[in-house]
Amino acid sequence: MVKELVEQIQATFKARDIEVPSGEIEKRLKMLIEEYKVPESEARRSVVNYFLKESGVQIGEF
Repeated sequence: MVKELVEQIQATFKARDIEVPSGEIEKRLKMLIEEYKVPESEARRSVVNYFLKESGVQIGEF
C-alpha cells in the first residue's frame, strides 16, 4: 500500500527530472497514514505538495 504510493510519487517527480529520495517519501507517508490516520489520497497530496515546495516548483506548474 505505502510502497505503491511511494513508487507512484517518485515516478511522477522523475518524469519531471526531479529527484526525491524514496526513503523520504515513505517516511512522510507512513507518518501521515499510520500515525495521524490521514486517508491515503490526502497523505499523497500532502507529500507531493511538500516535495514540490522543497524543489521550488509551483503547484500550478506541476
